[in-house]
Amino acid sequence: MKKYILILLSVAFIMSCEDSSTEHTAQLMQLDNLVRTPGYSWFDIEYKAYEPNQQLVDEIKNNFDPQIHKILVFLKPACSCPGTHKLFPAFVKGSDLSGIPDANIEYYSMRSNRDAYPYSDLFTLNELPAFIILKNGQPIYSVTDTMLTRTSIEYELNPDFPVELFIEDALKNY
Repeated sequence: MKKYILILLSVAFIMSCEDSSTEHTAQLMQLDNLVRTPGYSWFDIEYKAYEPNQQLVDEIKNNFDPQIHKILVFLKPACSCPGTHKLFPAFVKGSDLSGIPDANIEYYSMRSNRDAYPYSDLFTLNELPAFIILKNGQPIYSVTDTMLTRTSIEYELNPDFPVELFIEDALKNY
């Protein structure tokens, strides 16, 4: 009997030492499905409220080449990711009005920037949301970094500062 108890305890000990942590992976999603998930109930309101700069939209139309450009969008569907609430709908509306084909935009839903994600061999995600422009399969620009750098002081001074304007500004030259 002692032998069986010892074996049982040994098995239990070995099983308790196994790594049971689950690695989360970014989920590629279609835009229609993504914005209908519970974490994105605010999307339609923000999309309708955003008014892009038409001159910049026209510049994007003239400069975005579907043969060589692709945009990657990494998002976290949660209230704890406030940047997503303004930047994501603004990006979608700007890309819609600019005529960027849906096939040239990949949307990934993530739990955190530490999730496994495609393209991790090309760049590191430091925060979410993240908008990365690829040219011929290589990352050439992080729209998010530009928005955060160029607007951080202005936004701190005035929370109503229109950070969304820089999405088109960032896209127009690439």
